[in-house]
Amino acid sequence: MTAKKKARKKLTEMSQTHAKVEKFKPTTLDQIWGTDGLSRYTTTNYEEYKEQLRGMDKSKMQQHAIELGLVPIDNTAVLSERLLTEFRLFAAQYISVPDNTEKREKVSKEVLKILREGA
Repeated sequence: MTAKKKARKKLTEMSQTHAKVEKFKPTTLDQIWGTDGLSRYTTTNYEEYKEQLRGMDKSKMQQHAIELGLVPIDNTAVLSERLLTEFRLFAAQYISVPDNTEKREKVSKEVLKILREGA
């Protein structure tokens, strides 16, 4: 017999979805005008930006800090952490917040009574 075995997908190749359509709502003027955040940084991915910083020497990192409006300091570890913090704050503007306006079921009085017993 020459039965073919189905190849199992590796866990890293699989993706999971919640099948909910997420609608992005702009919260800043830049987002209303249509910018995607790539003008200030070349990415909005934290890990990619972290790798970019690892590839910079001290002078390039200081120049990058000046371009972003930060005071360049001599300690590269502290400067790197400051740049990463600024990046997180900036990238957070471009992450869409899910709209959780789903209708919630009303909980019966009996269930509420049971839940209050533990308090």
